[in-house]
Amino acid sequence: MMIERDEEEEPKRRTRSPPPQTRTEEGAQKIPVLVGGEEDLENTNNTNTTATKNEEEDEIKDELEIGRNEAGFLIGERGATKRKVQKVSQTKIEIADSEINPETSIVTIRGTETNRAKARRYVAWVLRQPEGKIFCDLGDDVVRENVSVVDVPAEAMAFVVGAKGKTLRSVEEEYGTLMFFGHTEKDQPDSSEKLIICGDRENRRGAELKVMSSVETKVQGYFVDYEKNDPELKQPLMQPGDGLKDGFAYDQFPFTEEEFSYALGKFGRVRRKLAKASGCVMEYVGRVAIMSGNKEQRARCWDYTNWLMKQRRNNGTCSVDPNARNDCEICDVPGSIDLPRLQGNCHKVEEATGTFIFTTDFEKPVAEGQDKTLLICSHDSASRRKARRMVEDLIDGRRDVFQDNNRGGPRGRGGGGGNRGRGGQQQQQRGMRNDGGGAAEACRNFQMGRCTRGNQCKYSHDMSMAPMQMGGGSGANRGGRGYDDNHPRNNNNMNNNGGGRGGGSQIINRLSRGGNSGGGGNGNRGRPY
Repeated sequence: MMIERDEEEEPKRRTRSPPPQTRTEEGAQKIPVLVGGEEDLENTNNTNTTATKNEEEDEIKDELEIGRNEAGFLIGERGATKRKVQKVSQTKIEIADSEINPETSIVTIRGTETNRAKARRYVAWVLRQPEGKIFCDLGDDVVRENVSVVDVPAEAMAFVVGAKGKTLRSVEEEYGTLMFFGHTEKDQPDSSEKLIICGDRENRRGAELKVMSSVETKVQGYFVDYEKNDPELKQPLMQPGDGLKDGFAYDQFPFTEEEFSYALGKFGRVRRKLAKASGCVMEYVGRVAIMSGNKEQRARCWDYTNWLMKQRRNNGTCSVDPNARNDCEICDVPGSIDLPRLQGNCHKVEEATGTFIFTTDFEKPVAEGQDKTLLICSHDSASRRKARRMVEDLIDGRRDVFQDNNRGGPRGRGGGGGNRGRGGQQQQQRGMRNDGGGAAEACRNFQMGRCTRGNQCKYSHDMSMAPMQMGGGSGANRGGRGYDDNHPRNNNNMNNNGGGRGGGSQIINRLSRGGNSGGGGNGNRGRPY
């Protein structure tokens, strides 16, 4: 059963976590962190932390001394781990060999005081991963504000981690978080590790829902209660950042079994489309869509999902008034256009631009042979305009819409072939060639008895030397695509030249004039998408 949502009312299934404890900057104290068997990262024998003022950027930098092997692990494959820690902590990290001790490396962390504190803890946790037993003290202010904890059952842990950790790393990359298994209590047994997610509030919520979705897939009913008419989460989501009354919350949109596969799409493409178009974090935990974000993002995501369900019932159409919304672009479709084929190409446009496109019957019914209206929806106006131009190109019959999103104008025309020679016997003359420029050795008028120039004629009147030429070669292929001024292939030229000149005529026998060479076309100046 589908729930119709009133735009002015909050959804019934919205749960919020209680407000977290108030953070006091002055009273906050640093806590011991386990690194390499030592307790405090900042007080270990192999770590030197210094604070120096950067006069240009007005920032403080911390320097940590670690082993050379630890430095390699912190850098990761092609610098992936270091970039991940930088992104999560919002700092700049540099790693260089120590000039004093050749066995150590210096980690320099630049950023604000709060971000540097987060970076130091993230570095410590990363370096502890090869040895295990990572301890995360949720009583610390820095940790509590930037960490979410998810309970993963033992039977689903391998599924969540994936082969060689690839699944977990893909979630980190998608949402820009740092994730690992650790303990939140010092006396906690090894078999009861929790999944710890580090990052800002929105990204942590997305990664949390992604993991919950994987767990629910492997262990059905772990997070979702299916005994009710409309499934919903068994427990409300309660992580740091919830309940601050700043608009950030989550909604639950239940699906029936028939609706779920339609809302998911092949390889989850429909879900990703709705999330990207609405600008809202959206994941499916079982048959429940969890929409997380501010009130505007959640309302937009709810509407898009509800419209999708109406399309399923109304053969791909939905009645939406575009004048009542600020997130829609209108694109008129002539009645002569094959609508099913256009809709199939619109799926590619949606994927390329992050938009949601469908046919509306608000002002006029969708009938065969009649003009129709497409709605292009997205929270980003630039994405909507780009999608509209691509749809208009599809309507105009352009075939290269999806070849290059940064392309410009149409291709230039290829050069035309030379004029074909006439008459004569086909006797090849010593491999002689002509470039097709119109200069023949024999005077054509003299051959026809019409030349009146006599000795002043610039063509030869010697019939023994009059060769014949076969027709000019075919023109060059279509000209190259025109690009806009900012495209790296355009080199700031107003036009891209089209195909080269047509092939010249080849001299193979007598009594004929050579064919002219065709000229190449010019590509129009491209317009940016």
